[in-house]
Amino acid sequence: MNEYGRSMIEMLGVLAIIGVLTVGGIAGYTKAMNRYRLNETEKQITSIVANIRTLYLQQTSYNGLNNLSAVKSEIVPQEMVDKNSEGKLTNIFGGDVYIGSGNIGQGVSKIKNDKKTFLLEFTGLSRSACVALASNDWGAGSSGLMGIKVSGTTKKSASESTVESVADITEIQFQKNGASCDGKNASQGLMIACAGGQKSNLPITKAQAAIACGCGSTNGCSIVWKYF
Repeated sequence: MNEYGRSMIEMLGVLAIIGVLTVGGIAGYTKAMNRYRLNETEKQITSIVANIRTLYLQQTSYNGLNNLSAVKSEIVPQEMVDKNSEGKLTNIFGGDVYIGSGNIGQGVSKIKNDKKTFLLEFTGLSRSACVALASNDWGAGSSGLMGIKVSGTTKKSASESTVESVADITEIQFQKNGASCDGKNASQGLMIACAGGQKSNLPITKAQAAIACGCGSTNGCSIVWKYF
């Protein structure tokens, strides 16, 4: 009887150990997958920006740049291209990706529609990915990065209505070549920061990103990068 009791206890102990290892394994796998997705996203962003620069090296503006032209010019990695929907781009988190031309703004050029910048938006990001990507040092200034807009809301903006084009969704006005920035500090799921900004400079800190990336457990965060 005692031997039977010991066997049951031992069996329960083994099951408990298996349970702990299983939970630990799942947690480790989840962490590894999140890191993999984040690394892949960083590579995709870097690749897209570099390819756009190369393609438009001899151009005076980015006029005509959009999802459709990006796909046709093979600017974006093939794994991001939705084969069933022309011009639709998807990131590894399942969100949409938008590419388009933007404007430097009235502060520098006095022209609203100069198309001398380009925009890259990743939507559908998890909160952890949003914080990591938003606070990453993307090399403001030397890389041509003008500003970043972080949104922690799940509501789609009007500029996201089509994949063919993207309006100047950052809504940043630059003055004195970026010496000051009419941006917004991190608050209520929104932050706009720019190179040389007085209100909010780049790179965004982890603390600021955590406030701006307020999408919670849903994949509802988005980030816009604006380059000249």
